[in-house]
Amino acid sequence: MNAPEVIEKPFGSRKDWLDTLTAYGMAVEMAKMMKAMLTENLADMTETSFWERWLNEEVDDHGQKIEEA
Repeated sequence: MNAPEVIEKPFGSRKDWLDTLTAYGMAVEMAKMMKAMLTENLADMTETSFWERWLNEEVDDHGQKIEEA
């Protein structure tokens, strides 16, 4: 039997997706992002353009960035 195919469902922008979360859910997602950024360039986190791009990225219904094919 074959494994079920995973289908990414486009949601919209990350900002739109975050707006659907409770305050607690958004706090969880922001904490995940901060942890992930610890291995990146921390200076990026002080740039408005970085956060604007992050908020405008297209995500699936789980908030994960949809990679362009």
